[in-house]
Amino acid sequence: GVYDGKNIKLYIDGKLDSSEAASEKQISRLKNKLTIGENLLNGKSGQDAKYSRSWHGNISQVAIFDNALTLVEVCWLYNSDPIISPKYYCLNGIISRGDIDLLRDTPQELFDEFIECKKLFEERKYSEAIKALDELILKNKASQQSFVVRASLLESQIYIQQDDIENATKTIEVLQKTYPELDSPEVTFSLAYCYAKQGNSSQAETLLRQIIDNHPQSDYALRAQLCLSRLMAK
Repeated sequence: GVYDGKNIKLYIDGKLDSSEAASEKQISRLKNKLTIGENLLNGKSGQDAKYSRSWHGNISQVAIFDNALTLVEVCWLYNSDPIISPKYYCLNGIISRGDIDLLRDTPQELFDEFIECKKLFEERKYSEAIKALDELILKNKASQQSFVVRASLLESQIYIQQDDIENATKTIEVLQKTYPELDSPEVTFSLAYCYAKQGNSSQAETLLRQIIDNHPQSDYALRAQLCLSRLMAK
């Protein structure tokens, strides 16, 4: 079920089953407990049958998202179920929240190619993964910035896995030159990490402070603070 502020939509097996217009209102904040498989009336406990309606059956793989999923995302989630689609069975451990975000702006075919690169990485086929990523980045850098950013971060991660910090650094630096307006705390943190590994503490500290100042609410601000404290302790 999806509510986007204007419409309520019900999907079954990855396909839109029904849709109905709804008022443009935010979902209310309630004091009642959130329950799965039970509808509490007046916030009272299900111990009293008259205050509760319960689901009779099995419920699995529950997820609540902080944004309204698109048709493409719903289809992907359905088709990524390892029971339904063996194609994605080996990928459960390597699909991240960042990948889900990427799917919103990336054609399905291109996204699938990216996931195949991650699969090669997972299988430790590093040379094959880097070659495939280089080709994808070259072909899409003019039209798919979000994709190229994530592909470059993955390539840098592969180099780091091989202790090739020089090429990991070069990958991120090329990315920043390609998109000089890019302001991503994840990219900045990756570069700071590479500088720290190379012994360039002053450059690393500058970037870490930049993350803390420019993106104080991001997860990377906390990571930056932790890394900064370690660098200063040396």
